[in-house]
Amino acid sequence: MARTIEFDKEATLERALALFRSRGYEATSLDDLLQAMDIGRSSFYNTFGGKHDLVLLALDRYVETVLAALVADLRRGSALDAIQRTLTKMIGPAAARGCFLHKCALELAGRDAAVKSRVREGLGRLERGFGDAIARGQEAGEIRRDLESSSLAKYLVGNLYGLELQARAGTSSASLQRVVRMVLQTLQ
Repeated sequence: MARTIEFDKEATLERALALFRSRGYEATSLDDLLQAMDIGRSSFYNTFGGKHDLVLLALDRYVETVLAALVADLRRGSALDAIQRTLTKMIGPAAARGCFLHKCALELAGRDAAVKSRVREGLGRLERGFGDAIARGQEAGEIRRDLESSSLAKYLVGNLYGLELQARAGTSSASLQRVVRMVLQTLQ
């Protein structure tokens, strides 16, 4: 008779996501995962399939929670304030943890079609979030109307990840805040 699962699958997935997010896919061993998830090998394989299946689940989870919250925050307040808040998040503590979507894009998407598809979906959501904020800002007169919103959304995503990269490399917060101000000036 098969044993029933005796752990919280969602909480266990969150622990795996945290480990992948901090170390990356290649640097995370199966033993590391089992220890962090606090489950046995057979439970791991029976519930999650394997390490690759788990990273896909973790990436889906990240897009549906962290990235969805980021996009939802772009809907709050004025468009410029929302864009500034979002860009500034990559300068603070979030930069130290890093964006899992970004990490998967760099580490796996070039050779893994399933990861690439999920990364593209996540980037698309982020671009649509920025695009909606841009449209709202253009309607309110906060953002120049002569700027094409979909290209501008890609520009903002590129800046978001550039800020994260520089923050992780140790560029000062004050210097990166000036970059955010420059990006916002291009919108006005």
